[in-house]
Amino acid sequence: MEWAAQFNLYKVTIEGAGKDHYAAGGSREVASTISEEIFKYPNPYNFPYEFFLLGGKKMSTSKGVGVSARQISEALPAEILRFLIARYKPRSAIDFNPDGDTIPRLFDDWDKFAAVYFGKEQVRDPDVPRIFALSQIAGKPKEHFSVPFSFIAFLVQVPSVDLLEAVEKYKGSALNDEEKKELEHRADYAKIWLEKIAGEEAKIRIVDKPDWEGINEKTKKALAEFAECLTLSEVAQGEKIRLICTENGITIQDFFKAAYLIFIGREKGPKLVPFLNALDKKMVEKRLKGE
Repeated sequence: MEWAAQFNLYKVTIEGAGKDHYAAGGSREVASTISEEIFKYPNPYNFPYEFFLLGGKKMSTSKGVGVSARQISEALPAEILRFLIARYKPRSAIDFNPDGDTIPRLFDDWDKFAAVYFGKEQVRDPDVPRIFALSQIAGKPKEHFSVPFSFIAFLVQVPSVDLLEAVEKYKGSALNDEEKKELEHRADYAKIWLEKIAGEEAKIRIVDKPDWEGINEKTKKALAEFAECLTLSEVAQGEKIRLICTENGITIQDFFKAAYLIFIGREKGPKLVPFLNALDKKMVEKRLKGE
């Protein structure tokens, strides 16, 4: 009765609902009948939509499978949450599991859709620009530089790093007011993600004493040579790494693995060049040289 009354009260023309409401004799059918026969109001165009899944499972309070709307809204800004929903067709199930790297990848996808919307990239799917536009909270989107969420998540974990300075170095120029605001926005959500959701693999700490065991002499020499390239641009540094690896007869994978080991004590980490450039230059230089 209430549902049907709202159709008339708010002059609803389109009203979707979860597919479980569309069973024969279900709430949607009852509301439609009441609307037309009692309130004499035309049945709004209806469409059933799929379930919101958590790790492939339908949410169920009785089975302890689920995440509250408040938990999701605290972990994601409103525009990203709208994006999560808008990118799926109504009759497609939305499988969302905030664990692991789901949230960083969601921000990465947002940035990719933004690039397409502003004509920086092209994709075959014609709906991408429209989905990005529909995900906005405050009107028409404005183009600005965005920093990868995972990189910000790394930066906020390093006490010695000045976030704004590191990001401006990453960009290659100063941030404007809009970009500074966006940086603060993402940094806040990166901290929430690290504190409440991220696994240990996402949490990074610069080791006090690097362990050189297992790193051969060729790789040590390559790292020491790269220490002389820290004043170059990031693009030039990437080219130097490839050249140095070739000259020393090692693979780029060996170089990256060794660099991560001596800085964070693990074989993988954030993008290496931006990562090193965000740290104190003198410390990086000494460590690469084994001093």
